[in-house]
Amino acid sequence: MRGLFTIFAVKTVLLSSTIAWADTSDASRSIIIEGGLSYSGLSRSGSALNNPTPSNIRELESFEIATVNGFVAIPIGKSYLFQIEGINEISNADYITSSGNLARFTYDRSSFIGAQVGRNLGDKHYLGLFSGTGSTELIPSNAAQARAAANYNVFGVSGAYHTNNWSFTGQFGRLDADSQNAETISNFTFSRFLAQRFFNQGKTAVNVSIAIGSGDQDFDSPTPDKTALRAFEVGVEHSLPISIFGSTTSAYASFEHITVDEKSAVSGDIDDTVISIGFNVNFGAKSLRDRERRTAQRMPKFGRWLASVPAVD
Repeated sequence: MRGLFTIFAVKTVLLSSTIAWADTSDASRSIIIEGGLSYSGLSRSGSALNNPTPSNIRELESFEIATVNGFVAIPIGKSYLFQIEGINEISNADYITSSGNLARFTYDRSSFIGAQVGRNLGDKHYLGLFSGTGSTELIPSNAAQARAAANYNVFGVSGAYHTNNWSFTGQFGRLDADSQNAETISNFTFSRFLAQRFFNQGKTAVNVSIAIGSGDQDFDSPTPDKTALRAFEVGVEHSLPISIFGSTTSAYASFEHITVDEKSAVSGDIDDTVISIGFNVNFGAKSLRDRERRTAQRMPKFGRWLASVPAVD
């Protein structure tokens, strides 16, 4: 893995919807604002990697990603929540691989803006809608070509159940891409399930999520290929004894594995493994558990999902 790199990213403003469980006490009706930075290392493998790519064009097998993300959760009345969220990522992938060959459709950058709106359905449940829009850009086969952008829209429903030290969330949706890169997935339906366990009076959280989905890929062929995607992630987040202008802060680490499986005549798979570390600053929540009780679960990293698909073809 190459050395660390520095980026400056501008957060985006966003729109969309979901329904969230919230405490109805006055203290819990304040606005929550959070921003975060993270660094990730991605490694890629699988039977479809660089096969049957021409010998002078090679997909990168490892690169690094820097991420800026944030959200604002705004309570409305005693039972509604409106939340806006966004994420920007940029990689340090180069046109030239370590072997001196041209890179092919490697993840360059992505951005996403979205929102959720929700209503309390009891003191332990929520149900809602979400939607958003984003773009994933891929490095083309040579420096003279323009970036291949996949612009996409998502929408869906979500629901959650909370106990004292557990939270369970389900998200079900659809992603449609209007892509300049015909290798990116579209007509994509997905399900994501997340479980969170809190320790240390809500100051430590362990998260596990599983996502599955399927759609169409390779739109420049007579018949698009059916493609399946699976994503698994486990992470740990811990509150820090550091306050910035009255905020709470936390650090986290996560492991994510994304598998893309193409169901064409020449089928194959791509496996992306992503290890991340990050830092969050939160205004308005007293602990990690308090944050999850009073906000909607953030949406998946759609940009990374789309970026994993072209390498399978």
